[in-house]
Amino acid sequence: MATNREVFLDTKKNDSKRRSLHLNDTEIYELLINANGFKDYTELVSNFDAEIKNKPLYTRNLTRLYDGEPLQYVLGVASFVGLDIKINHNVLIPRPETEGLALLVKEYIVQYNLNHETMADVCTGSGCIALYLKSQFKDSTIYASDKYEDPLLVAKRNKENLGLNIILLKGSRLQPFEEKNIMIDVLVSNPPYVEKIKEIDDNVLRYEPLNAIYSLDGLHFYDSYFRHYKDVMGEKFFMAFEINYDQKGKLTKLIKQYFDLNNTQYIFKRDIYGKERYLLIFGGYHLENLE
Repeated sequence: MATNREVFLDTKKNDSKRRSLHLNDTEIYELLINANGFKDYTELVSNFDAEIKNKPLYTRNLTRLYDGEPLQYVLGVASFVGLDIKINHNVLIPRPETEGLALLVKEYIVQYNLNHETMADVCTGSGCIALYLKSQFKDSTIYASDKYEDPLLVAKRNKENLGLNIILLKGSRLQPFEEKNIMIDVLVSNPPYVEKIKEIDDNVLRYEPLNAIYSLDGLHFYDSYFRHYKDVMGEKFFMAFEINYDQKGKLTKLIKQYFDLNNTQYIFKRDIYGKERYLLIFGGYHLENLE
């Protein structure tokens, strides 16, 4: 049986001969950690000259990577603001942009002392946003809703693995909250918002759930949230959305259509790549120096 070092070197040697899709060292290390059942990179290093525990698993996962499958799906886990989130092909791989949304929500709640007794993550998918918020605001009641059963099963698994008590609800958009008369202080959502299929990477189309990415007009979910927000939001509320880079103008028109601007403030924020990626709406607060 080969050692982890030998497997690593052999993979590097064969990888160099490939004409397409080369792996970096970190990806190979992650496969070795997974095949050995190690906790982390440190444990791999201390056992680098030990025999690999599950070479067939390593080989299968290596093949999946070379076929183009994202590493997170191969390993069944993705990192989200320090949380290990279990994933499968029924949910999106958490993106840095979505981490940015979760961090913004925490930042504004803390900075402006916003009401956050009850929060909701709508279109929750893996549950990553709701779970992060629960990890930061342990006394808050946090709901995570989704239209589909399969993502909710993933969110349930993450809830149990992380020991974070979020409440899962099944239903489309604000429907489950309206039906149960649940009032919300903070609403967060990363809904399907890409309206041009050609803008979606081929590998994303191949492996990730299209219904979590694509929306026929790109604004369907936001229009629904804005139209019905009074049914579920408290007198003072905070709404935070991930949006597409080109939707600022259209969303501004929707805000002016549905909200009382004498009692509502809103701002658009850029992501780590410099694109306008977030919309934050505040009702009933009249916050000073909002930026």
